[in-house]
Order: sequence, then C-alpha cells, then structure tokens
Amino acid sequence: MARVFKILLFAPAIVALCIFAASCGSSSSTAQYRVVQAIPDAPGNFDVSVNGKNVFTNVAFGSTEPTFGYQSVPVGSDPIEVTQASASVINSTSMNLISGTQSTALLTGLYSDPAAFILRDNNTAPPSGQAELRIVYASPSAPASLDVYIVSPGIDITQRDPTISALQFGQQSAYQYLTTQKSGNAQITVIVTESGDPTKAQLVNQTYTISVGQIRTLVLVDAIGGGAISSIPLELSDLN
Repeated sequence: MARVFKILLFAPAIVALCIFAASCGSSSSTAQYRVVQAIPDAPGNFDVSVNGKNVFTNVAFGSTEPTFGYQSVPVGSDPIEVTQASASVINSTSMNLISGTQSTALLTGLYSDPAAFILRDNNTAPPSGQAELRIVYASPSAPASLDVYIVSPGIDITQRDPTISALQFGQQSAYQYLTTQKSGNAQITVIVTESGDPTKAQLVNQTYTISVGQIRTLVLVDAIGGGAISSIPLELSDLN
C-alpha cells in the first residue's frame, strides 16, 4: 500500500533564505535539485523518479544524489516519487521548484510516516575571507527542540548561549558566517543539546574544518534504524 507522503517547504528557524543568485549557474528556465535520503528505518534502498522519469536508483540511507552538485530540471510542478522494489513508498507529489534556484529534497521522518522537506539552498559565494554553515533538523527521534553551539574546538559551552536556539523538526537555521584564519580554514566544533537542559548534555559534538569560500550544510538525522539522534550529522557540500 502506498504511504501518505507529506511534502513541506523547509521553514527557516531564524530568517528567510535568500533567493539563489544567477552567479551560481542555473538558468531562468530551469531549476536544480538534489535528493538526500534520511529515513533511518527504511527496509531497503529507494529509487527516485522526477517528472515520471527514474533519475536515481538504489539510494541508501545517508546518501545524496547526485553525489556532487545538482540535477537540472525544467521548471514546473516537478513531481517526485519514491519506490522500493517497484512498490510505491512515496506517492507522486509536486516539488514546485522555483526558476533559477537550487533546492534539496530531504526525505526524512520514519518509514511509517515519511516526509519530504524542500530546502531552498543559497549558494551565493560567502563574503571575502569567510565560509558559511547551515544546520537542518531532520531527526524524527530527537528531542522536540534543540540548541546548537558553533564554537572553537575545546571551548566549554557551560556558560555560553547557543548560536542557534530552539531548532525544531522541520526547521533549518540561517546560514552562519565563519571567519577563516590565515591558513584559509575555519576550524569549528558543533555541539547540539536539548533546549532547556540545564546539564547541556551533548547529543552531538563534532569538529569540522571548512575552507574559505565554502558553504556546508549539516543535517541532524537519526542513527540508522531510528530511535535516537545520530551523533554524526550528514554533511552536504553546498559550494566548493
């Protein structure tokens, strides 16, 4: 039986995302998209069709298609459908991609109640000497609300305010500017805690090196099989 599939515009947690600039390479008559498979308890890999054409096959949990960059498509309703072993998992549903933009179709939720969030990606080059980072909450088993700290490695967050507060499932943060050092890199630690937890127990604590001019997205997902947030987010290489 085909599952009811929810498709939602991924709401920003802080501010509305900017429209993707023409300098990023898409034309006014097309849009670009990629698909991220973050449904943790799927019993097998997925095939993905757009506009009735099979575009990606054998898509496993934690993978991004295409592996690099985006897939171009003529602007329209652009229905997406997901199948598994030829059986419908996600009914054909319009993505409604916007002309001249890049987007991420994020498949998430649990297998019994999947959802597709459409992220409008802003891959305009960061200001000189900087990089950018965005956080997306797509873990169906995590606490209802999360705080995110973006700090230098080794920093104690006990007395610090979160960089991103009260992020909820189905939300993305604003892009965070990261100032790079003389090496051309920004080394940061991303720590995630439950909002309101006085102990600030760390659900995620990962260190990243992001180079000048790069844009990265970290997707908070469940551990494989579901039931708990993964300590390692999915990292999407948005630009450079």
